[in-house]
This record gives sequence, structure tokens and C-alpha cells, in this order.
Amino acid sequence: MKIQLASAGRWFCVALLFAGRLFGDDAAGTKSALQPFIEKHELAGAVALVADKNKVLSVEAVGFADVNAGRRMEANDLFWIASQSKPITAVAVMMLVDEGKIALDDPVEKYLPEFRGQMVVVEKDADHVLLRKPIHPITIREVLSHMSGLPFKSAIEEPTLDGLPLPAAVRSYAMTPLQTEPGTHYQYSNAGINTAARVLEVVAGMKFEDFLDQRLFQPPGMKDTTFWPNAEQDRRLAKSYRPDADKKNLQEFPISQLIYPLSDRTRRFPMPAGGLFSTAQDTALFCRMLLNRGELDG
Repeated sequence: MKIQLASAGRWFCVALLFAGRLFGDDAAGTKSALQPFIEKHELAGAVALVADKNKVLSVEAVGFADVNAGRRMEANDLFWIASQSKPITAVAVMMLVDEGKIALDDPVEKYLPEFRGQMVVVEKDADHVLLRKPIHPITIREVLSHMSGLPFKSAIEEPTLDGLPLPAAVRSYAMTPLQTEPGTHYQYSNAGINTAARVLEVVAGMKFEDFLDQRLFQPPGMKDTTFWPNAEQDRRLAKSYRPDADKKNLQEFPISQLIYPLSDRTRRFPMPAGGLFSTAQDTALFCRMLLNRGELDG
């Protein structure tokens, strides 16, 4: 059984196997499990969706999407899904692996020549950095699994993570020395996932966001999953909250990793590792498709 919990400011998608039931298949059970977090001001609001591979079993909205305005959470509200963008990007890349257009153990430089000659840090202190060639060039498998040695981001991805076109961001990774030998150390890396998406662009011959829309979002009907929420979707966007200084209440804060307005397609660019917005229902379509080994309702 699949449980998805989308909360104001955070998104959780957890796969669980049940001998019994955690919440039950009814919405009332889900609501009663979440309501105490609302009452203790640990959660502003949430959309909880329970599904198996065949159908959605229950969906329930609790709390508030906008605390100050008193706007209650609705089941079709939008959330910034942050790093839940990563599995969506990985599935898109794996579609090309399935089609024989990419091999997981291919070096990235086969598709992105700017990575040729990339170096790895051997020693570093305040006065100097010692570099050498890595044992092998980074591979598609390694950038997808956070084992490439690439950093979380490059030095020029400031002050937000969505201010560079994908080709420019990925070129900056190629110019950045690897922090560890490829394949030897796990290090969570937006740069790796973004690099895999850029390989997809080159191989598919189309922009990453267009590939997602045409090949991954439209077929199952994921109509609310996007890098740029439109005006109607923005009205359904749950605000983000975090604990205040006293840890007794919640305070609203903007998404600091992204440029506002979120609908701006001239200054904001697709960020494959964490730029997507979606709903619980849309993400349930994606998860059910995975549970059905790549097929959904025919």
C-alpha cells in the first residue's frame, strides 16, 4: 500500500507494506491520525492520500493552506514537492535506458563533452587544493545514485537554485572538481540529478520540461504537475511554514531556493532535482504507475 502525505511546507511520499492497517482505508481514520499535529501547531495543514496500485482508497485534507487568511486545506491544493522531483527525473531518464538510448554505465562525458578532463580533489586546506584525474569518469548510474562525487550544487547557483538554464548549470558542474572518487562515497547531490536530466535533453533532442510533459505527465493525466504554477494553480498553492523562535507556533516563510513570482518563465528555469509543484492526486498517479511496473489504467 502507498501512503502519501503532503503537508504545508513539506512533502512525504513513503512506501509501506502492511500486515494490518495504519490509518485504515477510510478518510476519517486518516484525519484523526493527523489532527493532533494541527492542534499542536506542528503542522499547518496536510493532504493525506492512501492508495494501492489499483485505485485511490482515501484522500483527506486537514488544517490550513494559508493560516493567516484562514484558508482551509483542500484535497486538490498544490505543494512545492522539492526533492520528490528527483524520482520523477530518474524515471524520465530510465525511460531512455529502457529504450536502449542510454546505458547506465556510460560515462557522462559520452553525452556531455564538457565533462572530459574533470578532476577530483585529493587534498584540500586553507592554502591549496591538490587535484588529479579520477579513477574513471563519472557515469549515468553514479549521477542518479548520488555516488558521482559531484557537490550538492555549484558555486554560481546563488542565491537560488532555479536561476540558471539547465545547460549553464550543468556546465558549472563540469568545471567543478569532484569532491570524492566516483562510485566510492554517497553524497546527496542536486548537481548529479540535474546532470542526468541534461543527458536526457541531449539524447532526446528536446527540452527536459517538454519531455516530462509529453512523455510522463500527459499520458497518466498529471495535469497539475509543473515547474511554473499558473494563476489558477497559484491560488491553490499551500504556503510554507516552519516553527517560530519559541518553537510554540508556526510562521510563514517563502521558498528561499526559488525565484518569485513562481510563474516567471523568463527568470526561472526548470530544476530537475527539486523544482516541481504537484498535488497529492497527481503524485498518486505517478506512484500507482510505478507500482504497476510502468503502466496505469491501460
